[in-house]
Amino acid sequence: MAKIEKVAPWIEYYYQVWSLFREDPDIHVMIDEAAQELRIYVESEPKADALRTLLPTEKTWGNARYYIHVIPANKKRELTSEEAAEWFRLLFTGNPAVVKIARFEMLDITYVIFARDVVQYYDDSISSAYGVKSTLYEDLARAVFEPVNGVFYCTDIQGDDEIIIGGKTI
Repeated sequence: MAKIEKVAPWIEYYYQVWSLFREDPDIHVMIDEAAQELRIYVESEPKADALRTLLPTEKTWGNARYYIHVIPANKKRELTSEEAAEWFRLLFTGNPAVVKIARFEMLDITYVIFARDVVQYYDDSISSAYGVKSTLYEDLARAVFEPVNGVFYCTDIQGDDEIIIGGKTI
């Protein structure tokens, strides 16, 4: 029988962030449990700006608070869905996790469309005796990023199919 280990929710969050960016050579995610920090080292300054803007600066689980630092620094402000679309374009450039970012000005909404891949990472969920969680990129994005009004995450249905929203094909 497999050995089941429990991990704290901040470790699960670390694995979610790491899984979302593990194929991006510009982004390196590390956790420091002693300092209660998640540190994200970014080699590209535009991507660092995007992460600083899109990620929360802290996450709380019960009475445990973890701070999220994008190295070299954090900065936050309210975003419009149009600004968020540009940040997501910049952030996911070269990352095969995102298929397309679709912006609908008339409706003031943005869809971040992720690849149809199942992502697996270590998790302490008792739903798996092996400690492995399987999910979609869009689920990881919902767990990792700050909510922005008018920004939605979805998974690509098929590469050759068309999605029509508000009379516009994406």
